[in-house]
Amino acid sequence: ELFKERIDVILNDYDDTCARLRIMKSGYSSRLCIGVPYYALNQYLEDVPRKFELAYPDVKLQYSVGDPHEVTKLYARGKN
Repeated sequence: ELFKERIDVILNDYDDTCARLRIMKSGYSSRLCIGVPYYALNQYLEDVPRKFELAYPDVKLQYSVGDPHEVTKLYARGKN
């Protein structure tokens, strides 16, 4: 169990490092990951993403869209 926990941490760090390098290579300085229920992206956020991207052009905005329970699980695992 300890081994699995440690491996999960290492793999998550590796995945995060790879993602950050891809972001930097594409010209962005950082990223902002947002978990959004599937119905909220268009219905509630409207033009907020566009305004954010205009205000912060060096930040890559990413979404994890899904059912609220899935988004909550991703957040709990540090994926958003």
